Amino acid sequence: MAETETRQELSLDEEMVCGLLGITLTNRERLRLLCEALHQAIDIALTPRQREIIRMYYFEQKRSVVIARELRITPSSVSRTKKRAEGVLRRSLAFYFAYFHREIDP
Repeated sequence: MAETETRQELSLDEEMVCGLLGITLTNRERLRLLCEALHQAIDIALTPRQREIIRMYYFEQKRSVVIARELRITPSSVSRTKKRAEGVLRRSLAFYFAYFHREIDP
C-alpha cells in the first residue's frame, strides 16, 4: 500500500520520461530534474524534524548552533539528525545519480 501511495505522489514530467527512455538531456535539464527529485525526496522520505533541520541548514543557511537554539535541542542533535537526513536523501536519489552519470545513447 505504501508503495502505491509513493508512486502516486511522484509525478513524471515529459523530460523525465524522455530521460528514462534514453533520450539525451542537457546538464541543465539533468540538474533541474535532480533538484525536483531532491525536493520530492525531502517532502516524502524525511521525518518532519529532519525536513525542518535540512530546510534551516541548507535553504536558510543557518549554522547548527543557531538551529539548535531555535529548536531548543543540542547542536549534536542537529548534527546527528542532519547526517541521518542526508543519508536518507542519498539513498532516495541513488537511482537518479546512477542513471544520470552513465552514458546515454539516444
